[in-house]
Amino acid sequence: MEYVINKYETPPDDVIEQLSLILDRATAQRDHQKPPQVASETSLKDVSERIHRVSAQTFVAESLGNITGFAISHPLIDTDSLDPSTVDTDHLALLMTDPDYWGEGIASQLLADVVTQTRSEGRTKLSLWTRKEDNERARSLYLHKGFAETGETREKKDGSSELRYMLTLS
Repeated sequence: MEYVINKYETPPDDVIEQLSLILDRATAQRDHQKPPQVASETSLKDVSERIHRVSAQTFVAESLGNITGFAISHPLIDTDSLDPSTVDTDHLALLMTDPDYWGEGIASQLLADVVTQTRSEGRTKLSLWTRKEDNERARSLYLHKGFAETGETREKKDGSSELRYMLTLS
């Protein structure tokens, strides 16, 4: 499949809505639930807040006029750690592919574009948190792309656990 990736500082509202729907669809697929047809208010708020962070970059994959995936990254402002080594670190806030396009290499290309952006900004690390339970697909991708588990975990409001991964850029 051919697709293009566009980079936005702030995507338009209709794109934010489509990204939010992808988040909901991917979550439903992971949780073995029926995929929604409309983005939830929770996802709209979550995606919008991440996009509007200072210096956030949004990468959007499109194929034949359809948005197929996205990534949002920004400089790390780490309230979960007092580690001063995070100053030169970007954070991958979200990486999502619509389940209809899983296995097409879209997440890998989006991740590669985020890494390129991180390097171009002079940062030497890329951090992310990912769900621990029922998320082997994402965790395998991160390990395959050179990320390492840091050993840090955190609990989310919904009771799920997340693991931190870090990629050191050379």
